[in-house]
Amino acid sequence: LALGRFDELLIEVAKDPAMLVWLDGRLNVRARPQENFGRELMELFTTGVGHYTEDDVYAAARVFTGWNLRLAGDRASALTSYYEYVYNAAQHDPTAKTFTFPVMADGSRTIPARAAAEGEQDGLDLIRALARRPETADRLARRLFAYFVSELEAPGDGLIGEMREAYLNNDTSIKA
Repeated sequence: LALGRFDELLIEVAKDPAMLVWLDGRLNVRARPQENFGRELMELFTTGVGHYTEDDVYAAARVFTGWNLRLAGDRASALTSYYEYVYNAAQHDPTAKTFTFPVMADGSRTIPARAAAEGEQDGLDLIRALARRPETADRLARRLFAYFVSELEAPGDGLIGEMREAYLNNDTSIKA
């Protein structure tokens, strides 16, 4: 997925069993939202520090309630059983979630209340909104420059602008 759409990569990362274990997603339930994944999604994977608030972190935790794991394969055998992503509607917070930045296609800052059965869409909406933020595009451009060109030289603003526009104008395409 490295050369595909960044939002699709983020969705797969969010559903990966290792990520759900590492950032306590398996503990993220309606009665007690767990903030680790929501915070790291914004801080490490998308916009970076300074582009979200603590209220955004709490709203993100609520967005991902119900994203969990289930044991699959031959449950009787440790050699052939494994964990896989599952959306647990009974553990999702179905109320509206408001952010300090636009999260919906119409520019709204609020993910609307949804029936718990449709709540997985909350996470998809937030991930896609974060992937499309200009701050994410700038951060990715700078990180790609540092990795592929130079960790010692700063990229010019013009180049970063071109990279940002290519990313944003091509539906979060890393290849573009």
